[in-house]
Amino acid sequence: MRRFKHVLYCNLEDTRLFGMTQEDFPNFLAAVDQVSASDATVFLDEVQEVEGWERLVRALLDRRRNVCATGSSASFRQRLVAPRKYYAIDNGLRRVNAPGTTPDCGRRLENFVFLELRSRGETLHYAGEKDVWECDFVTERNPP
Repeated sequence: MRRFKHVLYCNLEDTRLFGMTQEDFPNFLAAVDQVSASDATVFLDEVQEVEGWERLVRALLDRRRNVCATGSSASFRQRLVAPRKYYAIDNGLRRVNAPGTTPDCGRRLENFVFLELRSRGETLHYAGEKDVWECDFVTERNPP
């Protein structure tokens, strides 16, 4: 792990981490907390080397950490290819024109968040793995 003032970088291909499993995640998280400030962004490089890396990222996010996960294998890149999504310019128009009678609160909320992020000028990306996991919005942190 390399530490900078507000950044912690960890290359998961490092031979000292060879064989890391999900059972090691609590110790890894404790080490991250010990060596970095609570507001430090955690960069995990070559995450495809660790089975279940998505849970590690989730645990870091649950601790209110900013996380950047990267990888170089084809399987990792395929996971970041998101499904095509469409958002309505207005939730009212969407509701009137959408078939079905269910309230569909989750999709309306997702649409609202999309519109809000776009109105703030955020650059949006999506990530997911079909039928496994999905992250609706990944934004680039733009300094004010």
